[in-house]
Amino acid sequence: FNIKLFIFKLYACPEEYMKSFEYLQIYARILASYNQTVTKTCQEYGLNHTCFDILIFLNNNPQYDTAWQIEEKRGIKKAMTSVAVEQLSRAGYLERVADTADRRIQHLKLTAKSHEITEIGSRMQDTFHQQLCADLTPQELDCYEKINEKLLHSLQNSNTERR
Repeated sequence: FNIKLFIFKLYACPEEYMKSFEYLQIYARILASYNQTVTKTCQEYGLNHTCFDILIFLNNNPQYDTAWQIEEKRGIKKAMTSVAVEQLSRAGYLERVADTADRRIQHLKLTAKSHEITEIGSRMQDTFHQQLCADLTPQELDCYEKINEKLLHSLQNSNTERR
């Protein structure tokens, strides 16, 4: 897979190059590579990928600290989020704090025990991103990020229309 060629073709003539299966294929390969990268750390700490993802997500996005927000923003299914939050709470990586305005809402806070794994996870994400984008020029990377923003915007609009 040549990401530089992909970005060039996408930028030069998107209507001719990108088909749905190509998007899926590219992102599936990126996700598979990322999952392979985090597997060793997950095994070392006795966590599954969902638990690891939630810890890293909360570390990177402290403003989205409820299970519902994690489900919405990270795209993790409700049942999986619920099970993972319970496992992380029991293991001492998370604590639940009731919202002061609405006690039904539980805010998820990382504990001191989670600090080591979130530090490792952050470094791992940085390294993965650097390796993935190593062959891209700053202009190509900027173009790729803009394309992803537009794709996400289109997806959000199409999902809103379906509701």
